[in-house]
Amino acid sequence: LSQGPDGAAYIFSQQNRGNAGTYTLSLPPDLAGAGQAAVLYENRSVPIASGKLTDSFAAEDTFHIYKIVQASTPEAQTTAKPGGAKR
Repeated sequence: LSQGPDGAAYIFSQQNRGNAGTYTLSLPPDLAGAGQAAVLYENRSVPIASGKLTDSFAAEDTFHIYKIVQASTPEAQTTAKPGGAKR
C-alpha cells in the first residue's frame, strides 16, 4: 500500500498460493468507504464492500495495481472510470 502525490492509495497485489482463483483483500479502515478501486492498466474497476475488495488472479504470476480514491481527497470529486481514466 502506497499513497501517491495525488492523495490516492495504490495497492500492488499478487497472490502467492500458486493457484489461480478469486481472492479477497481486506482494506485499512480509511479506505473502506471508497466504493470502488480502479484496476490500473486493465480498463476495469472492482467494488469495495464492507472494507474488502475481491478480484480474480489468472495464474501465480498475475498481479494487479489498484488505485483507490478516498472520499476526502480532491480527486474524489471526479469519479474514476475503469482503468484509471476520469469522467
